[in-house]
Amino acid sequence: MAVTACLALLVQLADPRGVVRTAVRAVEGDSASQVGARWQGPAATLGLATIARLTYRYADAESLYSRLASTGEVYAIYADLGRGWEGVDRDIVPVAESAFARAERGATHDSLARAEALIGLSMMRAAAEGIPVGYTLLDSAERLLPPGETDLRAEVAFRRATLSAILSRRDARALIQRAVDLARAAHLPRAEARAWRALALVYKIGADPDSNERTLERVEQLQRAAHDRSELGVTMIRHSEIYHENGDVGTMRKWAVAARFEGLASGNGLVIAGASTVLGIAALELNDYPSAATYLDTALATYRAIGDSGNVHTVLAYEGDLATAAGDLRRARTIYEGEAAFNTRLGDTSQVFDFERGLASIDLRAGANAQATRDLDSAVALAKADRHPEWAVGVDRERALIALADSQPARAVALLDRYIATRDTSEHMMRYEGRVLRAEGYAAANRLGDAERELAAAEDEIDAWRATLTDRDLRLLVFQAGPQEVNDRDMHIATIIHALALGGMAPSAFALAERRRARDLADRIEELSALGANRAAPAATAYSVTLDKVATLLDSNTALVEFVTGARGAPTTVFVVRGDTIRAYGAPSADSLAAPIARFVALLEAGQDPRDLARALGAELINVAAPRIIIVPDGPLHRLPFDALIGTDGRALVERAIVSVVPSAGVLLALRRRSEASRALRVLAFGDPAFSHSSGAAEYRSAVAVTGLPRLRESGQEARMAASFASIATVRLGDSASAAYLEHAPLDSFTVLHFATHAIVDDRSADRTALVLSPGGGESGIVTPSDVAGLRLNADLIVLSACRSAGGVVVDGEGVQGLTAPFLEAGARSVIATEWRIRDETTVPFVRAFYSGLARGLPVADALRAAKLERRASGARPSEWAAFTVVGDPTVRIAAVSPRPRHVSISLVILVVAIVLGVSMRVRRTARRL
Repeated sequence: MAVTACLALLVQLADPRGVVRTAVRAVEGDSASQVGARWQGPAATLGLATIARLTYRYADAESLYSRLASTGEVYAIYADLGRGWEGVDRDIVPVAESAFARAERGATHDSLARAEALIGLSMMRAAAEGIPVGYTLLDSAERLLPPGETDLRAEVAFRRATLSAILSRRDARALIQRAVDLARAAHLPRAEARAWRALALVYKIGADPDSNERTLERVEQLQRAAHDRSELGVTMIRHSEIYHENGDVGTMRKWAVAARFEGLASGNGLVIAGASTVLGIAALELNDYPSAATYLDTALATYRAIGDSGNVHTVLAYEGDLATAAGDLRRARTIYEGEAAFNTRLGDTSQVFDFERGLASIDLRAGANAQATRDLDSAVALAKADRHPEWAVGVDRERALIALADSQPARAVALLDRYIATRDTSEHMMRYEGRVLRAEGYAAANRLGDAERELAAAEDEIDAWRATLTDRDLRLLVFQAGPQEVNDRDMHIATIIHALALGGMAPSAFALAERRRARDLADRIEELSALGANRAAPAATAYSVTLDKVATLLDSNTALVEFVTGARGAPTTVFVVRGDTIRAYGAPSADSLAAPIARFVALLEAGQDPRDLARALGAELINVAAPRIIIVPDGPLHRLPFDALIGTDGRALVERAIVSVVPSAGVLLALRRRSEASRALRVLAFGDPAFSHSSGAAEYRSAVAVTGLPRLRESGQEARMAASFASIATVRLGDSASAAYLEHAPLDSFTVLHFATHAIVDDRSADRTALVLSPGGGESGIVTPSDVAGLRLNADLIVLSACRSAGGVVVDGEGVQGLTAPFLEAGARSVIATEWRIRDETTVPFVRAFYSGLARGLPVADALRAAKLERRASGARPSEWAAFTVVGDPTVRIAAVSPRPRHVSISLVILVVAIVLGVSMRVRRTARRL
């Protein structure tokens, strides 16, 4: 029968259920606009409201539902049912529950409407009061349905199948097939999709990710065809969970981002919050705790706002993981125990199993190894009782950690052999962590050759995966990632490196350390250099920095000092490379160094001279004597101004050596490959920008919201002074010192770029770090690290004369992610930056001394040291000189020239005086005339 004829009949019979059914099919068949135009009266209002709801125009839907309240009891009931389904679609539980309850009370003479209301209530009550309550409501609904009512029977069937899947009941698959058959018979693709998703849940609980993914692909196809964006978002989150379970953080994040897009488009708070939860989990696994906290707080607030108590508990569980990672074990235990009890009441044994494992991880961190073993035994017993022995496979990892802590390396290796054998080749992070732990087991058993080979094989495997990643953020974080929300970061790597280095295998240990050091930056520099030289860049999987290669970088007066640190008390290893020789020694753990380094920097910045701390740190960290020292820092050492340390002879390191910093030996190799042909100095200098507090992205505005950005009056003088050392210079001041000029002008002819301005630096997130210039030309004035990396430079030197411009978030392996690395990536060979806030008036004389050193022919690091010694000799405090550091290639030479003094001839002076006097006399005569 034609649609128009059906509609006419429905209107005549005033069948609200038929109107809703027709509206649903119109949306699923992409004919809603044609159908809606033919409706009239209350039936039309209900139909149009349904179409508005299904196309996510919720304000229009509510307006139309409100009109139906005065049209009679029948339409008011169906308006409440529509409001209930809208609440379900948006996961606003209080709204949905209230609407369905009103409909159920009002439908005393409409058994189908009452059944629909009970169906709507079933899953919410199951989540809040327990799964048996959900079954009871579905049974009650089904008893109200006549034999031929396939639509609602299909809705009952897939919900019953979902509950059975959660409980791992044997009848789950049969119930799912019945739900699929009913949905197909009723021509309800949305219900069919949800039935298949129940099957995907069966596969998930049964640890069958391949079948789970194939089933979700079928679900996705059905939902796209039915234009069901709200449920499509849910399906995408289920996709992301598969990759969470196999440790593929990159694909997991991609699905979460796609899900969030669908959630925003459909107004589904469940999907928006779910995507935030997944992104929070990914951040946890990447040890990005600030981002994890932000995402999880967003998810928690959203779930609470929509009244979803069940998922509030889900997020709280990850808050427990965050507390464990942060070392707040008491709070973590309280959360885990509470969530285990909650899920026991719900009957969700898979969740209880996970929390038992969580309690084991807390006990292991607390050193209670016997209790951790009991927790794991309890979890395994639960899995067996619930007929899910496959859950216990991953427990071998935790048992291996306990064995390592109990000094049982042979047992640890045996457990890890079994664990790795059960990991699919696509489970990259799980396999990587397993192989690293096995290498640690070998090292603990003094099987150093096996440890070296196993760690190298692990690095080969992770390199092969890393080379396939298109998500640059993930590539940056690969080496601080872990397959679990709570992991030990680089503790195990640092432990293995230490054992190898001090066990007579320092060259191999050094090469292994370099494989995970500033890899993304080194790769990007190589790519850009290859592009400029019209040659192929080396494959990312062929990365190798050996002692022989590093020896080619160092003259007889230079030592490269590389630190390797780890979390949770892991030993620090220090490599010292001189020529073709290498030695290694141990140093205190990063955990014990973080607080004194922070105190040392704070005292220096405050203008004090903490000599006792300088001696203590110097004695612990610097055991090398060389005229030139290139430092590769790690962990908290990235914050340390090394040349302010004091040696055993009582002299500051700056007095004894020329000190510079480089992200890795591999980066130094890549920088040296850049062209070193001598060029005439051409300077581009920015100074005294016209800051606009109203411009820029919100996150950057909030960073300076209290005081705004004050004008830097001396910075204009500094920019002009820097330009005076060049034969060719461009100076941009005020409004012309703009981000638009920096980002759109050709820059590759400049050998030096000098920035005298403000920097905004967040040590917790690269997303809130930026260089600040003048707005205008369509640009906000905010220059982010990604903006900098996108520049095309051919510069020998960048001078970042701005507060804390050497700072940024420290990423394990990659180092500081702030402003210096992006400039190196963009084409610079060396960068001068600052460790803390610097004063405008004291910076100008320091920078003048630095450029004067360059004009004398000194390399960049030598010129910087000369400026420090000059300011130090003049009585300047360490706060004025120790903040400056050089990052990159310290040997770069700049063809600077000393500014010529301005000689004025005597005759020109006499002429000027005569003119001035003449003007003065005429002024006076005129005044008298007046």
